[in-house]
Amino acid sequence: MKLRSLFALFALFSTILPAGCGGENQRQIDVNDFRVNTTDASELFFKNVRSTYYKVEENEAAGLRIYRKNSWEGTSAILPLAIVVSWKQDKAFVLVEPQEPLSATDPITIHWKNEAEGSKGTIQVTLNNHKAHFKLAVALYNKILEECSFMLEHGGGEMTILDTEEKRESFRVSMYDYFRLVEFF
Repeated sequence: MKLRSLFALFALFSTILPAGCGGENQRQIDVNDFRVNTTDASELFFKNVRSTYYKVEENEAAGLRIYRKNSWEGTSAILPLAIVVSWKQDKAFVLVEPQEPLSATDPITIHWKNEAEGSKGTIQVTLNNHKAHFKLAVALYNKILEECSFMLEHGGGEMTILDTEEKRESFRVSMYDYFRLVEFF
């Protein structure tokens, strides 16, 4: 009887525990809920657990660490992300780093389409401050969760961006790591 009770208890916990602890929070984020403050705990978690997935560029004089996901290297991503941690100020910022053929000063127009819901829309931004980088990154993150496709306007034409599962997952995970760093999750 005791063995049966232990087995039942083990079976219960082995199904409840993974359901309660597993998986990442994939909720939508409000693009206007701009957060940059970190805590010692969130910075320690990121540095000790998540930073191993990133290439780190350090600027000791400015008190900055710039993290770029290892999986961005060798891809043709047009809008890869970086997470900038100002450890002197306990702040973190998400930075969208436009690649060729874009420049950092170009206004960015991205058309998104959700085939399943039959909806579509446009994201327009000029990356001239931290909030603009945040809003673009959050808008794309939310649309990735909705499984949208993306077309970037450039030079009178359009090009597909975030078009592979690897690019979409790199973007999503980078944003998830940023959200944990500034304690959305």
